[in-house]
Amino acid sequence: SIALIVALTSDGKVLLKSEYRYACKEDVIECPAGMVNPGENPADTARRELLEETGYESNDWSYLGPTWESTSKLTNKMHLFLARDCTRVSSQKLDESERIDVMSISFEQAIDWVIQGKINANSTAHALLKVERIRAKYLY
Repeated sequence: SIALIVALTSDGKVLLKSEYRYACKEDVIECPAGMVNPGENPADTARRELLEETGYESNDWSYLGPTWESTSKLTNKMHLFLARDCTRVSSQKLDESERIDVMSISFEQAIDWVIQGKINANSTAHALLKVERIRAKYLY
């Protein structure tokens, strides 16, 4: 399974990454995410991946539930998380093969990018839209 994080900073920005995906043959804009290691729980994976891919941490986490990445071809379950008040504490700690550009944009812009198709990775779009509904309903 995979843990995916909608990472929000205290000033209302969302942290996204752009990474070349060989299967798609293009750079794809996604939320930070990574594989759950054997014996690791998804919440620990989310914390680890957020730090490794972006250099940010959070002390305010919510589990948003699971989703399936591609029901016709894959069996990967995605565990969606929301991390609020993210702060930068270090540089990225990427694997040798990873090339990830981190961006910080307004949450509203990210939602616009989902609607426009600039963000078209299903799990990222799903997680961002879920958080948008939470924000609208609860005005946290």
